[in-house]
Amino acid sequence: MGRMKPLLPLGSKTLLQRVVDGLLAAELSPVYVVLGHRADEVAACLADRPVEITRNERYREGMLSSVQWGADQLPLDAPAFVLALGDQPDVPTSVIRALRAEWEAHPGSIVVPTVGGKRGHPILIDALYRPALRVLRNPQTLRDLVHAPETLRREVPVEIEGLFTDLDTPEDYEALLRSGRYAEESRLG
Repeated sequence: MGRMKPLLPLGSKTLLQRVVDGLLAAELSPVYVVLGHRADEVAACLADRPVEITRNERYREGMLSSVQWGADQLPLDAPAFVLALGDQPDVPTSVIRALRAEWEAHPGSIVVPTVGGKRGHPILIDALYRPALRVLRNPQTLRDLVHAPETLRREVPVEIEGLFTDLDTPEDYEALLRSGRYAEESRLG
């Protein structure tokens, strides 16, 4: 990206604040935020939110190490957890609630949202998969766990255009700004 992605402004909030606020609005608790590069600076933008900040010292190893670190920080009695990406600012609470409802109907599963048959994030992972997640090693990814033959995977179709849009490049960010989605909020905020 060339810039500190979690701190990119989107209207009156940063990218990461938007992600966290969406999780809090969906009544997920506790919310753990796994940080790596420039963790203190990023944590400061969340100081006024009821989240648990945890630092993955192995963040240079890639996203899998952060997913594993975050899952290891959860309470042992947590029955499941939602894995949300820090660069998807507008996941509706309805999607998170739909994932939770599907998991409640089918405990022991990993629940993935789909749009037009395409799978994406956030995903809900039953605690049964924490040991399998822990033993994944590069070049494996979370996808290897989700698509393993022994995984009970449930898919929740949602009709939300742009749900899986994330911000990976400066062009992605500029396109989101040009969309005008946050323009009014910027003027008000």
